[in-house]
Amino acid sequence: MDTASLLCEFLKETDISPFIWRYYINKFEPGSSMDNFHSHEAVEIIYVIDGQGFMEFHNKAVRILKNNCLIISSEMPHRFYVENNTTCTIVNIHFDYNNTVLSHKIYDDTGDNCHFCFFSDVVFNKDGYIKLVDYHNIEEIMKKTVFELDSKQKDSDLLVKLYFCELFIILSRIIEKDKNLNSDNIMEYISSTLDFINASLACDLSPEIIANEVHISSDYLEHIFKSNTGYPLMEYVTKVRIDKSMELLKNTHKKITDIANQIGIPNSQYFSTLFKKATGMTPSEYRRREQLTNNSDPNIFK
Repeated sequence: MDTASLLCEFLKETDISPFIWRYYINKFEPGSSMDNFHSHEAVEIIYVIDGQGFMEFHNKAVRILKNNCLIISSEMPHRFYVENNTTCTIVNIHFDYNNTVLSHKIYDDTGDNCHFCFFSDVVFNKDGYIKLVDYHNIEEIMKKTVFELDSKQKDSDLLVKLYFCELFIILSRIIEKDKNLNSDNIMEYISSTLDFINASLACDLSPEIIANEVHISSDYLEHIFKSNTGYPLMEYVTKVRIDKSMELLKNTHKKITDIANQIGIPNSQYFSTLFKKATGMTPSEYRRREQLTNNSDPNIFK
């Protein structure tokens, strides 16, 4: 049974409300934090409307940005927090997949037992969560669902069913797209990543920010980037920054502090540490050596 057929069965269910446990749209102010880890019996879908925050799982904190969707498995301990310099507005829906046909086991054409792809990837995911980048307007679907649940108008249940079906289909498409990328798609993502890094050295860069720009999950981007370039993603970002700083030290009169800012490392002491680790010299030593090599006036860059 394919996704569409399964969802047709879902529409025949008499009542959707019992398995939607909680839903809201909320703005978290700077510094907001959940003190303790908690879990739900329900699956949780979180969409970031604006700003950014962090969802912490055990020892791993996952940054979620505007247009990111995070799906958390039931019984997965987590807590949400927002850094002091930003806010985060999210739409959130909790639902119990055990009470829907979507959780039922189905069989493929050979008679082998399988499972609806959305829940096999989310509920049984080894990490306990999946992060997706929205390019199919998930935000609008989730907002419509929440507003309709709040309205409690005649036939609201039917409309919510339709929205939920639309949401599951879109989420499944995004998950399947990430899983089924061919080599041409992968190289397009790598190329877009390289272009974005080169154009954005002065900006704050992280796997989440870069992945958000190229429209795939950060975990998947880090995997394909290392597989195809040999570099871990952020190690490559540092390499490009150091290479650019070497060029600027050699060919410009700019102060070292200004160069550090230009390549996105505003802490000049940290920049010096990274530079020496990469080259064996401090920025000043490198500039002096290049001056002597090129027979330049050693006082020109002071």
